[in-house]
Amino acid sequence: MHTTEQHAGGNRTSFRTRLALGSAIAALAFSYGGRAAQAGACINTGVGTYNCSGALNAGTDATNGGLANPLNPAGAVSVTTSSGFGIETSVDSAFHLLGVGGAVFTDNNNSVITGFGRGIRIRNNTSGDNSVNVTGQVTGNTADGIIATNQTGTANVTVSANIVSGNINGINSDNNGTGTTSITTTGAVTGTTANGIYANNAATATDIAITADDVTGATRGIHAVNSGTGSTTVSVSGSVTGATDDGIFTDTGSGSAASITLQTGAAVNGSGAAIRDSGGNATVTVNDGAGFTGAINVSGGNDNVVINGSGTSDGSIFGGTGTDSLTFNNATRTVTGNVTGIESVTVNGASDVTFDGNVTTDEIYALNTGTGLLSVTTNGDVTGTTGSGVFAFNGASGSNLSVSAANVTGNDRGIRANNDGTGSLNVTATGTVTGNGNSGISASIGDVTNASALTITANAASGAQRGIFARHDGTGTTTITVNGAISGGSNGGIFTNTSAGNLNTITLNSGASVVTTASDAIGDAGGNATVTVNTGATVTGSINLGGGTDAVNIAGGLVTLSGSSNAETVTVSGGGTLGGTGTLTGDVAVSDGTL
Repeated sequence: MHTTEQHAGGNRTSFRTRLALGSAIAALAFSYGGRAAQAGACINTGVGTYNCSGALNAGTDATNGGLANPLNPAGAVSVTTSSGFGIETSVDSAFHLLGVGGAVFTDNNNSVITGFGRGIRIRNNTSGDNSVNVTGQVTGNTADGIIATNQTGTANVTVSANIVSGNINGINSDNNGTGTTSITTTGAVTGTTANGIYANNAATATDIAITADDVTGATRGIHAVNSGTGSTTVSVSGSVTGATDDGIFTDTGSGSAASITLQTGAAVNGSGAAIRDSGGNATVTVNDGAGFTGAINVSGGNDNVVINGSGTSDGSIFGGTGTDSLTFNNATRTVTGNVTGIESVTVNGASDVTFDGNVTTDEIYALNTGTGLLSVTTNGDVTGTTGSGVFAFNGASGSNLSVSAANVTGNDRGIRANNDGTGSLNVTATGTVTGNGNSGISASIGDVTNASALTITANAASGAQRGIFARHDGTGTTTITVNGAISGGSNGGIFTNTSAGNLNTITLNSGASVVTTASDAIGDAGGNATVTVNTGATVTGSINLGGGTDAVNIAGGLVTLSGSSNAETVTVSGGGTLGGTGTLTGDVAVSDGTL
């Protein structure tokens, strides 16, 4: 009996102990830091290390999960999260970390992190790196989504994020240390009143590297300022928008390198410029399937703009004070704006490139050494300051070559088109083409086996040597149609040089005129040429058609000969007139006209 009573009493004591412990645990569970334990909360797990767990509770969540604000262990600080964590504060930032010798925030759990002020604010002093790695969604309701700052003496800043939104900047990085800045985003980044992504390197820092998908800024989409000693690299694969300013702006020091790449699928839009670089030597690459709306403006350095494949090219392209180039590779593109300040414009490969605006450059040089066709179209005014206005060349493996232009002026030729391939050659000029050093229009087919046509349709053309020059070394036809004024210099107005037996047709329509300061107004060598002068067209000077069976048809037009002319047959009809003081060798027949 005694043993039994002792046993019973012992049981009663054990129960009272368990009851007291359970009450204490329950009190902790409902009053940790004055808030419910199921809310996002953080605990100290070691020297300067913390872990945050618990689901989001917008009514009770506090900065740093209830720990000190800022979280400053007087040394390096590192915060991680557990699965299921979330936080939304009604005052201040969701997280505010202040490290000495390093600051790290890591969330690999797709957490939702929302701060009344900033989403994540992380600062590092004295030494070490500043690192933010988040895979979920970060929001700063009244300030930046993420702001990472390195002070003097520190090293690198690294931000890796998914979806980020800030009422000011989406992501804001400020590196006053000696290392690099790296920002990588895989989701949408939004800066509601400022930049989507802003990165600043002080003079002591080195490189900036930004890799992003979709970015939207009220001012700029991406703004990188590098006053340091390294390079600046921006690569985007999604939609980047600067609502009131630039889509992408790299502000770099003189002589420093900047690289901006639009990967396949990227679309960059800017109210100011789609892409802008200031100061450094920039390379802007727009890959196949990528596009831009707004200007590309590179100034202050030696800059290169490279556009590949197909996509939107809706804007102007501006160079600056350095030596700048614009290159198209195997491209099907229409540049809708002007091209100015660019010393070199090159079209490579099987390309179809259209310039809707005015182009001022050394020369538009188009070269296809591979297979396929090559086409260049200019709808604005083109000025070639040192070479031709447009020079297009198809190599032996190429097929068709086409040049269509409005007004073109070249220091050498206006338009120069050479096809050594197997296809046709077509040159169309609807405006005025001027060659200050050679021909206004020069077109040639070089393959002796080429049976395709060479066709020139011109409005007005003038050249220091010839107005129009056409050469066909193959077996195809050569056709020249003129609707405006052709003026030649030392070597004549219009001249065709073709293989024996080839058919050459030169037609002057109403409004056309051909004059020259020397040599023949119209000349041909080698082929069988037919020249037709329709009503309203005029020729002043000699016509010499040699080497084949040639004919001149004056079908209502006016031919005023000077010097010596030659053709097998000359027919005057439709009220045409053949006059002048020159001599003509050939058979003349007048059915309705004046001789």
